[in-house]
Order: sequence, then structure tokens, then C-alpha cells
Amino acid sequence: MEFKTKLSGIDVDVHLPKEKELCNTSSVVNIVWQYSVDVRDWGIKDISFYATKITGEVEVEGLWDSNDSEVITLDESWDIDNYTDDIKSGHSVCPQHCEIDFKTKTITINF
Repeated sequence: MEFKTKLSGIDVDVHLPKEKELCNTSSVVNIVWQYSVDVRDWGIKDISFYATKITGEVEVEGLWDSNDSEVITLDESWDIDNYTDDIKSGHSVCPQHCEIDFKTKTITINF
């Protein structure tokens, strides 16, 4: 089964390259994600959650001139990391937070 979650505002951290690290950003990230269950005859061995596709945009606004802005599109060329260590039994599960790292071109999804 496939799910879709949209994150923006404080739920998205953007790590820019050094020359732009003081710029303001505004981001919208659309996450398509799934889960899988590893079932054995004795019970459930594992439940995994993972993002399969991420799209969105990061607007980077110039530090001194708000007219100096650029929009960067997030597409399939970015690597996706899934962080699931904080999932607790008995709680609902969905992407809670996103980190976009321009140095490594990696998007980390925290479930």
C-alpha cells in the first residue's frame, strides 16, 4: 500500500552549501512512502517503513536582497535515506520530519 505525506515549514530542515548557509529557505516536500511486513509462521519478524519517491521545491532567498531568490526542484536524482529508529509501538507512523542536505544531495526522512 502506498501513502502520501506533505511536509513544509519547521518540519523541513535545509542544509545549504557554505556560500549560502545564511540564506532564508522555504520548502515543500511531497513524500510517497510504503511499509512492508516480514511475516513468519511464528509471528511478525519485522515491519519496515520507507520513502519511495520525493518531490518538492526549496526556495532559497538571498540574504541581503529578497529579489535574489532561486527555486530548486527536488526530483529522482536525490538520494533518499529513511530514519526509523524513533518509531515506538502503539503510535501512528508517518513521515514526521525531513532533512535536505545540498552537500551530499541526500534527503533524510524521519518516521
